Amino acid sequence: MATAFSDFQIGNRVVHPRHGAGVVKSIEAKRIGETSHRYYVIDTQNMEVMVPVKRAQSMGIRPIHQLASLREMLCQCCHPPKTKEVDCDHRARKASLDEELKDGSFQSAVHAARVLYFIRSQRPLGTVDTRLYRRALSMICSELSLATSQELSQVEAEVESRLSRMLATSSD
Repeated sequence: MATAFSDFQIGNRVVHPRHGAGVVKSIEAKRIGETSHRYYVIDTQNMEVMVPVKRAQSMGIRPIHQLASLREMLCQCCHPPKTKEVDCDHRARKASLDEELKDGSFQSAVHAARVLYFIRSQRPLGTVDTRLYRRALSMICSELSLATSQELSQVEAEVESRLSRMLATSSD
């Protein structure tokens, strides 16, 4: 695993905050005018993303977490959100969750998915909430799938199961 943001190697498993988890497929030099720039080519589940090596850290590219750490963070899915997280002004909540998801952290994605799943159990989600929920799930599942080498569908079922246990806990 890479020790710093600027020294990813081919084959490293990384997370892009907007596109999810993937593998560094290659490191390429591209010439733009007179200047040559190096890029990480990251193969995610949906696309190939090119990230300038010099900007990887500022863009939030990071190594995937160890599986034990991911599973520990995923345990939060079993706990209902606090009332203030659910009952706050919906615009403020949406803005807050959207901002959280921009950092690409697994923990932020778990938090957003947990809050929105809980709300979804009480009423249908609106368009923006649905988009945020899907984005959070995608972030969780892509990193977990890469860390476990499991198919995305298996990981989605695991996450859904953990979220549904939250509802059983909250109704006790």
